[in-house]
Amino acid sequence: MEINVSLLFAMSYEPRNKIMRVNGRPQHTFLYISNGEYRYTFNKETFTAKSGDLVYVPKGAVYSYEVISENTYCHQVEFVLESSAFPVALCPQKIIGIDNAEKNLKEIIENHGVNNTTKHLRALGTLYTLCSYIPLKEEKQLDVDSRIRSAVEYIESHYAEKFDIQTLADLCFMSQSQLRRYFINEYKMSPITYKNRYRIEKAKIMLLYNVADIGEIAVTLGFDSIYSFSKIFKQYAGITPTQFAKNKSNS
Repeated sequence: MEINVSLLFAMSYEPRNKIMRVNGRPQHTFLYISNGEYRYTFNKETFTAKSGDLVYVPKGAVYSYEVISENTYCHQVEFVLESSAFPVALCPQKIIGIDNAEKNLKEIIENHGVNNTTKHLRALGTLYTLCSYIPLKEEKQLDVDSRIRSAVEYIESHYAEKFDIQTLADLCFMSQSQLRRYFINEYKMSPITYKNRYRIEKAKIMLLYNVADIGEIAVTLGFDSIYSFSKIFKQYAGITPTQFAKNKSNS
């Protein structure tokens, strides 16, 4: 199983936004609450994370949070995690059983972005260790996923290219209808929807970190035009790429 993790940025801060609604997290996140208290809500379920808790928020998660205490202080690490073993989207959840979680996040923050290969590798190694605590899918789900793993890996490697469902079906030695059924059972979406959502999540990250302008992002992700990119982006994100970039710059 191939798992790729890359560190985007890491920081310590006092949260400015006390209430926030997130319609699809653009990247995976670890949040350690050094002081204070958060209340997370997703699918009408709620949990509270307090000082000393480590929260994992997966890419694509739809949720809201509220900072419910004064003098809140956090350590946050945001990263890309690419592996078909991890769901496209889950919900925020507390990670239990990690010793020295605050020390680990501080180490990543201190070593991130420094012009020193050894320190960068140390930060990345610590991040890989933290990722090992992320809850995986149930074994039954993984058994189903193994039947379409080749298709999933192909989509995630060739998301900027044009290909049809038959190409994916051939990789899995099954019919198109079987492939669609397994995708819906596993990911609650069709293969094409999975591809489009994957591309839009890539676009969110590129917009979030000013990797390129909207036209360049559209070309990089394999869209025929800025119009088609904006249309599909709005379909999955609820707002246009321009609005997403503007909201990011105002946050």
